[in-house]
Amino acid sequence: MDVLSDLPILEGPVVRDADPAEQAAHEQAQQPPPGTPAPPKPLALVTEDEQRLVAYACGKCGTVFPVWKDGDRLQAVEFAAACCAPVPCLGGCGMLLSPKGLRRCAPCREQYDAERERAAYEKAAKLTPAQYGDGMVYRKGYGDDGYAPDLDSLLGQAEHAGIPRPAYVWACKPRPFKLDAQDIVDAGLQDHHDDAAEGISDRAMERLQEFLDLWCKEQDITTWDPDYSRVILVPAEAEG
Repeated sequence: MDVLSDLPILEGPVVRDADPAEQAAHEQAQQPPPGTPAPPKPLALVTEDEQRLVAYACGKCGTVFPVWKDGDRLQAVEFAAACCAPVPCLGGCGMLLSPKGLRRCAPCREQYDAERERAAYEKAAKLTPAQYGDGMVYRKGYGDDGYAPDLDSLLGQAEHAGIPRPAYVWACKPRPFKLDAQDIVDAGLQDHHDDAAEGISDRAMERLQEFLDLWCKEQDITTWDPDYSRVILVPAEAEG
């Protein structure tokens, strides 16, 4: 699970107060540098008997892009040509990456994540440990995959591991276990006739959802996610 998914999205390379010339320079940096080998040309797939074009395939991996009608031809050849063509890192560093992987190299991704966290920190409500009380906390690089049952546990683990005391940690919010009646019914009716759902009344769906809500509550399953709207400021030294 990407625990950074709730952080603000920053579009394109991180540029502050860039004038048009600087922005143009960043856009130019994202273009493949001169001398970059061209990707393999798309392969045209035709029927053996009629020699009728039916698809284009990537010249490297062989992924097929069908041509269902005449209007699809240009789109199919473009997709096939771009399939394995290297793409520039979105961080603006100029590194070429696989189009089927992450769109930022590791250093740019680390910088991007740091920028997102910094932006969230500036907007977050600042709490003292006493104001937050006991409860799950999160900070990347600490605890168990970033999580700890409370602040004292996280700080104790950091001290034991010889990790510097963090200046802050993120609050966490609960995500209860839930099942959606409509999703379950839709999945169950996939192999039935098209009008099968019409035989289920709104009240029947409500009763099913009520049962599912009660059943889920009895399972006592809760997942904790970082709450990027609240941050707990950690004292420089342990209190007391």
